[in-house]
Amino acid sequence: MKDPNGPPQAIAANMGGKILAVDEAVLKVINDLRAQDKLPPLKAEDLEKLGVVDAVAITGEAGEYKVKGIVGAVGQKGADLKIEVFAENSGISGKTEKSLSAAGEVEWGVTLPEDKGTIVVTRLENGAKSVITIEQIDINGAWSGTFTVTDVTITDQKAAEEEGCSAVIMDAMKGKALPMTLDVTVDESGQGSGQMFIDMSSLSDGEDGVSSSPQTVGISYSGSTVTFSPQGEGISSMTASVARQGETYVMNGTLAGGGKGWTMRAVFKLTKPAPAD
Repeated sequence: MKDPNGPPQAIAANMGGKILAVDEAVLKVINDLRAQDKLPPLKAEDLEKLGVVDAVAITGEAGEYKVKGIVGAVGQKGADLKIEVFAENSGISGKTEKSLSAAGEVEWGVTLPEDKGTIVVTRLENGAKSVITIEQIDINGAWSGTFTVTDVTITDQKAAEEEGCSAVIMDAMKGKALPMTLDVTVDESGQGSGQMFIDMSSLSDGEDGVSSSPQTVGISYSGSTVTFSPQGEGISSMTASVARQGETYVMNGTLAGGGKGWTMRAVFKLTKPAPAD
């Protein structure tokens, strides 16, 4: 019978004042069994990795994807991975089931003619799944976000300044998230152009003002990859990938540029609302 004067959650004396950690208990049982088979013990993180599979899809030519199934740990018998694709007129190159004898990855070629569908990679020994949804995102319209210079190299100070690119300006830009907008217009084939604007007004010191103006870039869109054909001065390459995150479309990209006496690299992240499902 409970003592009415005792603590509200008294622990029975035979419990020893300890609380059972189920995860550690399970791990101990597993390692006891492994010891009987003269196998090395597992760590908790190893046990977790044995129960999961990751998958990624990398875009290539239009409608073509490289899909990787990735496991961080395998048991004595290795791991068998199976790929399934749910989409009209889709195709898978090679065997749909592949095996791993150690932690690592397997790869398939997948064809999605309409650049949309669902890819499922399953770990057969435990049923763990990784699901990839490919959808053709409409990139037309207004995107907004930030542009950040990550690396600047001045190889010829005089030449760089003659181009209007002083070390002071470049240093001021580095690491600072500048407002960026991109207005995109592409046709059904994914070809078009965009008006890109990076607002550098915050870098002005009142004397040597820094100006910026919209630049026109050509755009090619395939799968989830956006390739820009820069027409703006100082831009040598620019690519991005697009994806849905909840109710938002997100474009993550990189840009490289330069001129006489200088080079730079930057990243940008832009978003726009996704239509309601």
